[in-house]
Amino acid sequence: MRGNSPHCVESAVTGGLTMGFAFWLFAAGCAISIASVAIGKPWTEALARKGTPPEFWKTPLFRETNLLMTGLWALVFMVAAFAAARSPLWAHAAIAVALIALGRVSPQLGTWYANRRMATMGLDRRP
Repeated sequence: MRGNSPHCVESAVTGGLTMGFAFWLFAAGCAISIASVAIGKPWTEALARKGTPPEFWKTPLFRETNLLMTGLWALVFMVAAFAAARSPLWAHAAIAVALIALGRVSPQLGTWYANRRMATMGLDRRP
């Protein structure tokens, strides 16, 4: 039975990586983020509307900021997926906690970016 065990088949398919739930969850987050940018409807936009006055929603800067933020989340999810694939199971929780923490500061990062862009364009916060 040498070479025919399920473990050998799994190693041949995955390259020896443990493709657990965390990997697939983070890979799905990456794929969803990329797809939402590709179709022009970044998923961060719905979240950003909760803290942004409606008069900003149709501005090019609002759209640009959300395309950038969703693109950054795609990168974060990709890194998390590869980290999960190469780490022991106990580390997956640490990766998830790091993503939750990043999610808490993400709105401030988007606001910082938008304010910085407005300043470089010589605009103030009024629409």
